[in-house]
Amino acid sequence: MASALLSCNQSHPWEEFEKYPKALNFEIRELGNGTANQASFYIEEAYPFDGVIEHYRSQAGPKWKPCPSDDNWRSYVDSTTGKQILVHELKKYWANHEVSRLLILAVSYRSVEFENMNEPNTKRQDVFLIEYRERDLDSALKRLKLDC
Repeated sequence: MASALLSCNQSHPWEEFEKYPKALNFEIRELGNGTANQASFYIEEAYPFDGVIEHYRSQAGPKWKPCPSDDNWRSYVDSTTGKQILVHELKKYWANHEVSRLLILAVSYRSVEFENMNEPNTKRQDVFLIEYRERDLDSALKRLKLDC
């Protein structure tokens, strides 16, 4: 299925999630020697847009249990590249115990030049949807301090 974010195959039977309709520069890549799949894209929406979160939340079937997480955007300054970048970020998590999978959805705005710490100066929202295949999902959830 071309529009599926994560497709099914015989060796890794995971759920399918439809690509967000307004996704720009949509890419899928395999991470960690096949232990994860990552979809990344961006959209143009003013902060604090949560349409992408609602899109994927509505597609997570009953096998995907949501993990309680903060509903507030987290803001911090990232200077790992030598420049100060103001990041506004929100993450959501789901676990599928039946197939030992963890789904992480991270959305963020990144402001390179900023004066106001309360709001990004860009409408570009970066999106990362990562599905991890875990041998021991319970241990991974405990390590990440997630209760789901």
